[in-house]
This record gives sequence, structure tokens and C-alpha cells, in this order.
Amino acid sequence: MNATTHPTQLREIGQRLQQDFQAAFPEPTPLQVACDIQKQTFVVLVQHPPAENVQVPQVFGKLEQSLKQLYADIFPQGQLPTRVYLALRVRGQKKPYVAHQFDLDTSQAASTSAVEPPESAEHTAPAEPPAANHQQHFSSSPNSAPEWHQDDLENIDNPFDMAPTKHSRSRVALGSSSAKTSTSQKRRSPGRSQRRTSRKSPTELSPGTLVKAIALAGGSLTLMAGLAYGLSRPCVIGKCVVLQEARQFQEQLPTGLANATSAQEIVGWQQKLQQHRQKVEAIPPWSLQHNQAQNWLAANQQLTQPFAQLRDAFRQATTAAQLSQNPPHAVERWQEVAKNWENAIATLENIPPEAAVANFASEKLSEYRRHLRAIRAEIRAEQKAQEKLDDARAAVATAQTRQGVAGSWESWQRVYSNWQRAIERLQEVPQGTHAYQEAQSLLASYQSELGHAENRKNEEAMAAKLHSQAVNAAQKAKELERQGNWSEAVASWRQAIQSTQQLQQHAGYGSKAQTLAATYQTELQDAQKQLQTAQVLQQARTSLMSICMGTPQICEYTATADMISVRLASEYVQRVRTTVMEANASKQQQILSQVDNHVRGLQAALEGVSDAVGIPIAVYDPFGGLIDTYHPNQQQQ
Repeated sequence: MNATTHPTQLREIGQRLQQDFQAAFPEPTPLQVACDIQKQTFVVLVQHPPAENVQVPQVFGKLEQSLKQLYADIFPQGQLPTRVYLALRVRGQKKPYVAHQFDLDTSQAASTSAVEPPESAEHTAPAEPPAANHQQHFSSSPNSAPEWHQDDLENIDNPFDMAPTKHSRSRVALGSSSAKTSTSQKRRSPGRSQRRTSRKSPTELSPGTLVKAIALAGGSLTLMAGLAYGLSRPCVIGKCVVLQEARQFQEQLPTGLANATSAQEIVGWQQKLQQHRQKVEAIPPWSLQHNQAQNWLAANQQLTQPFAQLRDAFRQATTAAQLSQNPPHAVERWQEVAKNWENAIATLENIPPEAAVANFASEKLSEYRRHLRAIRAEIRAEQKAQEKLDDARAAVATAQTRQGVAGSWESWQRVYSNWQRAIERLQEVPQGTHAYQEAQSLLASYQSELGHAENRKNEEAMAAKLHSQAVNAAQKAKELERQGNWSEAVASWRQAIQSTQQLQQHAGYGSKAQTLAATYQTELQDAQKQLQTAQVLQQARTSLMSICMGTPQICEYTATADMISVRLASEYVQRVRTTVMEANASKQQQILSQVDNHVRGLQAALEGVSDAVGIPIAVYDPFGGLIDTYHPNQQQQ
């Protein structure tokens, strides 16, 4: 130790340590730091309020890290001792409950033995700070912390059990404006000095003796509990069974993984590895085996990632298998299953070939790829089935649109065809698909709609047929009228009217059928009149034929609805005249009487025909001269 070391330098280190605490711990940390140099050892004392729960590893770790940097930044090489002793105590207690010693040259912590200052142990185990009835928090600012003097350090029963050396007579607390000269040596009692000189050396101090010594020296159950806790940690005393078992497991692991045949076995080995890692991680820094434990953890770190990848792949595969249960599923569900298989495969593919689980991962890759191919086949089948279902729905949409405006046989035929197509597509959906279930549920309703469309189509077909029959009958009646066949024309008109009457029962033809029926009824009436006229004329002709026939022929005739014309035959007229002339010449009155009766009978017959048919009759001589005209019922009029 260089005798020129100034308390200002110690205070600067303390301030820097306090600043590092502020930066490292976002929450206010009520710790106070004091620095000292005793027996070529740099001593750092940290105290905290009784009720404060301090994380010892974090505090010591931060102190050690900061001191290594501070030595290089503030002090030239060799100016301060490289042996460092850290101690942590509860404010109000004279003895620290945990300590730690390390060498700045090697930057590694030394072994643990006791709470004694640097000439005995390197550091002790942490214990829970004693509880207090009240809490008092120190400010983390160096300017607000209470000033510690050398006398204060000596009054806490010299927690480091060190006698000030000629090279170090000053201690500095954070927040102090200067270092005071120590007078604690003068206040030491002779008995206390004797106790110090009678202590065992570090190599002679056993754990039991250590506990007893601390109990006698401090008289604190809290210290004893803390020390007991520190000594009870793994690999602090005796053989390090935890590390031995971990190394044995490491030797067994490759063979176990190579022989694993199931995911459960792999998971079992991974769990065992994790258990060993947790046990090894529990070896505290004050254990002599701590460095070896850290080396073992680092060496096995490469196993952690492949295990984690394998575990992730198992989880993804399990999710895929669970999603696949109770098929069939919709396309979206199968796609989710495929995605999980793809993720599981990708995870396995990222496992390095040199990993201990590489062989098992390769086997699982083949299995997962087989599952993925099967799922993709399910997706394709489901997609095709869904296409059939979508096609059916599209046909239904068209059918529903058309049947809303359908009013003819042709339009209902198209509606029927759309429903028929929809049913055919539903029937093509393969069984065993998710779409099949929906197709079956739709099939019954679609078939009902098809039946309705078929009925409407048939009704419209019947209506179309009736309409066609009515139109054809009317056309035939017209043709018969042109032929003068009024009897058949009337029958055709009656047939046309009958068809229109049946047509009126169909909603699509209602108004149209009424119009046709009215037209055809008028035509029928006209035809009936014409038939009646024809029948009268036929009657007149028949009568005239009977009148005019004879030897020689008496007359010729023409009959229309307006006039019956009768022309006496010339031969008949000549014979009548000859007969009259001969009878007059021979004065044969009987013959003259017979001729007169004959002529009068002819006249009466013609008048009877006129009266019978109600048509006037005109009689002409052979030369066309009008002899007489007779109107029906003329005499009565």
C-alpha cells in the first residue's frame, strides 16, 4: 500500500459506488457505503435499514463490477491493494451478516470460510436482515447520507476485526466532507486486543468453530441464521454431490437420447437436464465449486436450445393433432392444422445436425411431413367439395332471382333448371367432407323448391297449351267462315271460348284469357247469325228446288239474305201459253181452270217460301222482266 493514499480518493470511490447503485437500481436503494483500507485490503462496508430486503448477490455483484472499473479509472497501477473485502450489515448492528472477498488481479471470487475480516474468510452466506419495529430509509444520494467517521466504524465493534495499520489510518463514509483521524485504537480495551490475537488462522477455523465464534462475538441469532443459510447452500461444505450427479447425467444423456423412441422420453430427458441445471445454478458464488458449476452450465447451454426447439415442435404437433380431432372440418380449420404442422416441421429443420436430439428430430420430421401431406389432401378434398357447394348456392341465387319475375312456361323452365343444377351439385359433394354435412342439410329444402318449380312449370305448360288451343280454334273458325261453313265455324268458336275459360284459372294468363274470351264470344255470335242465315237460305233453296222442279222445269232461283229471285223458265211459260190458247180455242174451260189453279198454286208456293224464310221474293219472266214482288207477311202488314 502506498502511504500517499488520500481519504479523498476513498471518498471518490465511495461516491462512484453510490452513483453506480443509483444507475443500476431504478427504485431508490437505501444503502450506505463506507470505504477503508486495513492490512493491505480494501474494505467496503454497506449498511441498510433493518426492514429493507436486500438482494445480496446483486449488491455484491454490482460492487465488484464497479470496483474493477474504478481501480482502472482513478488509481495508478499499484497505488491501492488488489485484495477487496465486501461486507453487508443492518444499520444498528455491529457485525456484518455477510461478506465477500475477491482479488482484483484474478477477477475471480475466492472460497468461503467465515465472516472474519480478510485474514480469515473470503465471504459468508447471506442471511435475512433482522426485522425492526420501524423503517428508516437513507437517501441514495451521497450528499444526503449521514457522515461516517473512523470513530463510527470503530464503534460498531470493528466489524472487520482488523487493527488499523500504519499504512491505513483513515476511513471515509459517503457524504463526508473530510476524513477524520482515527482514535479508535486508543479506545480499544486490552481484553479485546487479546481476543483478537488469540483468534485462529483461516486454515484452522472450521465451520462449527466459526458459528460458535460469531455467536459469542456478536451474540446475534440473526447472524447465526444468516451464516447457517449460507453454509447450507449446495456445494459450500463437503463434497459437491450436485455437480457430480450433473456430470454423470451429462455422460448418460447422449445414449439416452439416442435410444429414445417417443416424445415422452425426450421430454423426460429434457426435464432431467433442467432439474440438474436448476440444482447447479443454485451453487452460490461463495462455493469453491462455483466456477466449475458455471463451466458445466456453459458447456450444457448448447443442449438447451435444441431441447427447447424440440419441445416447441412437440407443442405445435400436439396442437395440430388436437385440432384434427373429430373430423371432418372446414377448410379454414384444416389450414390451421396444416400451419401447425408446417411450424413444427420448420422448428425441427432448424435443429443443428450435430445436436444430441438430431436423430430423433429427423424421425419426427418424416412423421410430421407425412401428417402434413395427409392434411393437405384433406384441404384439397374440402376445397373441391366447397366448390360444389358454392356452385349449388350460385345456382340457387339465380333460381330465386328468376322465379321472382317468372310468368311464363319458358321462364319457369329456366327456374326449374337452376334448382335442378343446384341439387345435382349438392349430390356431387363427397361424403366424409365438412361440406357434405351442409350439402345434406340444404338438399331437402332445395328438393322442395325444385318440386314447387316443377309444379309451376307444369301449370304454365298447361296454360300455354290452353292458350295455343284457343288461338288455333279461333284461326280455324275464321277459315271455316271464309268457306261459308258456318256450322263448323260456330263449333270452332265455341272450342276457342272453352279454352280461354280454362285459361283464366292460371294467374299468368288471367287478363289475357279474359280479353280473348270476350273477342271470341263476339265472333261466335256473329257466326251464329251467319249460320242462322245460311240455314234459312238452305231452307229456301230446298223449297224452291221442290217448286221449280218439274217437266218441263218451271223456274230457276237464287237466294241471298236480302232477296230471293225466281225466273220462270221460257219453255214452261211457252207451254202454259200454248195450253191456254188451245183451251180458249176449243172452249175447254176445265183446262183453263186447271192452268189458272196451277199458276195460282205456283204463286202461293213462292209466297210461302218468302214467308217461311222471311226474305222478299221477286218473280221474273224468262226475259228478266219483273212479274211480281212479294214481301213476307205483306198481306198481314
